[in-house]
Amino acid sequence: MLFGILAILFSALPVQASATGETSDGAHAVAVEATGTVVADFDDENGQPIAGHPEAWIMRDVGSKYTWNPPVIPGYTYKGLAPGSAPVTGVITNDVQFIKFVYIKGAVTQGTVTTNFVDDHGKTLQPPVTTTANTGTPYTTTPAVIAGYTFKGLAPHSAPAAGQYTDGTLQVTYIYTKNAPVVTNGQVVTKYVDQNGKPLHAVTDISGKVGTDYTTTPLTIAGYDKPQLAAGSAPTTGKFSTQTQTVTFVYRKTVTPVQYGTVNAQYVDTQGQAIHSAITTKGIAGTKYATSQLTIPGYTFKQMAKGSAATSGVYGTGATTVTYVYEKNTTPPPVVQYGTVNAQYVDSQDRAIHDPILTEGVVGTAYTTHQLTIPGYTFKQVAADSAATSGMYMDGALTVTYVYEKTVTPPVVQNGTVHIQYVDAQGHAIHPSEMTQGMVGTVYNTDPLTIAGYTFKQMAAASATANGIYLGTPQTVTYVYAKTIMPSKSGEVIVQYEDDQGHMLRQDIDTIGKVNSPYATKRLGIQGYTFEEMAPDSAPVDGKYQPGEQIVTYVYRENDQGGKTSDTAGQNNNDAAGQGDQNTNSRPSQPSMIQYMDSTSTMGSVGLANTPETAAQGGQAAVQLPQTGKTAAQLPQTGETAGWTSVLLTVLGAMLSGSVVVTQRKRHD
Repeated sequence: MLFGILAILFSALPVQASATGETSDGAHAVAVEATGTVVADFDDENGQPIAGHPEAWIMRDVGSKYTWNPPVIPGYTYKGLAPGSAPVTGVITNDVQFIKFVYIKGAVTQGTVTTNFVDDHGKTLQPPVTTTANTGTPYTTTPAVIAGYTFKGLAPHSAPAAGQYTDGTLQVTYIYTKNAPVVTNGQVVTKYVDQNGKPLHAVTDISGKVGTDYTTTPLTIAGYDKPQLAAGSAPTTGKFSTQTQTVTFVYRKTVTPVQYGTVNAQYVDTQGQAIHSAITTKGIAGTKYATSQLTIPGYTFKQMAKGSAATSGVYGTGATTVTYVYEKNTTPPPVVQYGTVNAQYVDSQDRAIHDPILTEGVVGTAYTTHQLTIPGYTFKQVAADSAATSGMYMDGALTVTYVYEKTVTPPVVQNGTVHIQYVDAQGHAIHPSEMTQGMVGTVYNTDPLTIAGYTFKQMAAASATANGIYLGTPQTVTYVYAKTIMPSKSGEVIVQYEDDQGHMLRQDIDTIGKVNSPYATKRLGIQGYTFEEMAPDSAPVDGKYQPGEQIVTYVYRENDQGGKTSDTAGQNNNDAAGQGDQNTNSRPSQPSMIQYMDSTSTMGSVGLANTPETAAQGGQAAVQLPQTGKTAAQLPQTGETAGWTSVLLTVLGAMLSGSVVVTQRKRHD
């Protein structure tokens, strides 16, 4: 008691220096600028101090951590802490804390620690390691390095990796995951692109054993010439390697030649004799043309000839003839002067891109030229030295020049989609639908899937073909399956997970068992959804197999945008499973469950991400637990163990002299 009072007084004094020292009980600590105190008593079961082990104490900065393990005392066995004792591990405070260790007089007992090394399924990978020591003595274990396996963490029911020996045997169990096998296959990816690197067809890929031969061939793509290999492309034939190889075919768009037509304007008298030079124009097929009725001295226009083409229209791919018929005047007409206008169409380099259009008219009469629409070109301006686009004929020739620039039009690529459905004879979905997409005109391919509990029967009547061509409108390929007939003495339980609109949220779980044998199902935690109720027509969640089929339907409600999670997450995230003499037919779609046997022969389980579901063993389906993201139990930190020899005389001397010297022993790991 005197020591505790002195410790309280001592903690209130400023520390002038620090030192190191060691106590006989093996405790050690560092005291630097100490302002808090922890005192340890070592008593027997009657509360009496054990001879040779007086109380010890440490002083440290407030807020620092301390750990004080019970020392081994010959002739005594450590029992535990007395009621009201401070903990063996804690934080230094302004108040004095008392740790009261209680020992039982008698022979020292011993404890055992067995370290096990197992895989995900509880299989032993190497012999256990067993050590024995006095109870209360610290122990430490470490995971071993095992060829072909990667350490994962401690089993859920494992003892800590480090701690103290206790009465009995502690089981420390390290779990390992088997490493993935070495890849022995190679892959060759084939791409089909235009000169700008834009995909023209879906990528295809093939795989094969490393070192074996492969061959790729180019596709025929409508509107494009035969392709060439891109620079840096893998060869079209070669051998598979451990690295992915890419063969790239580059296609050039096929250029369709432009077709032209001509229009020949003829001017004849009533006997069909030419009275003026014919005017011939040329234009791209499909574009407009126009001819003019001329004023010809000594003649008067009468009519268009029988069989003549229209005076204006559209160029064809051949020759068109327009015939104007004139009648000779009976009296000599006055002398008339004529002028001509030549309309030219050129690009920005002054190169002709369309035949010129020549018109003739009486001097002083009006003329008009036209800006034409020329495929592949856009009108830019009238040339600086051009005559006006409209005006009056003059005595002589006028030239009107229209300037165009070439138009660059990117090709238009249109994609099509194909939806693939898998339904039973009643049209109910039995597997999530799929969708593929590709350029219109290219080939698509689909295949029926192998679905547990069902057999492919036929394509639906209104289904698109299994293999075909992408179109500009969506297509649906529907595979129809028939329910697989079960043995007469067996029953089937199908577990469905749907939203409140009846939409499938995950693949059904299908189990088969002997009639009257029990089954049990579980509701799952589904991300983004909350379990709401069982469907009105649902079979019981637990029951017995009956002849025929029973359907258990869990109904979920979609969470709001606030991100609320499933009420079953972390507690019921288990695959529904039948129990009894049965077979599980469900396709994998969730993390698998791994079973193992711990040291107390209690079955445990742990969830693994990105692995197939474990098949049912021993007549019952596997059960899943959610991942916690924690691979080993949190172990308490073990720090330094500090102790002081009795410094009562030193403290008393320090108090009398007004100075304090604190001795400290060197820390031991």
